[in-house]
Amino acid sequence: MAKSYEIDINLFDLCIASIVHDYGKTFDQEELARMVRKYKPGTGEYEPGLWPLLHGLMGDFLVARDFGIKNKKILRSVKYHTIGSINMSLEDKILFIADKVEKGRKYEKVEGLRKLALKDINLCLIEVYKNNIIYVINKNRLLHPDTSGIWNSICGGN
Repeated sequence: MAKSYEIDINLFDLCIASIVHDYGKTFDQEELARMVRKYKPGTGEYEPGLWPLLHGLMGDFLVARDFGIKNKKILRSVKYHTIGSINMSLEDKILFIADKVEKGRKYEKVEGLRKLALKDINLCLIEVYKNNIIYVINKNRLLHPDTSGIWNSICGGN
């Protein structure tokens, strides 16, 4: 008989976050950069220059503003689906990984990561994050300043 595991996850929250997570992509990059400066004053100086991350960094604000979503778990998953975060919830991990291995993605290790996601979510998170860091470095792009702390957190550090 298969072993049963109880998983603490809110599927409704995860579904809503999955539906709205890329809403920020409907906005122009320059507009997103202006919004980061205006509405997220605590955001660091690097964020406006990290174009691929802006839709996620502003996503929580935009989803709350435009759709009236106030659920903190949904907003957190939307905000961190591009960069990840320290101490990710299971919903955060699932959305982060799903975004990186979605059907439209075509890169060398994506098939293996898709299979791993169904076997071991935490190991898959490490591999997806590692793959993402290597990709950014190989493209000579900026790494978000929080990347090393997130990496250490994912690997079990404090």
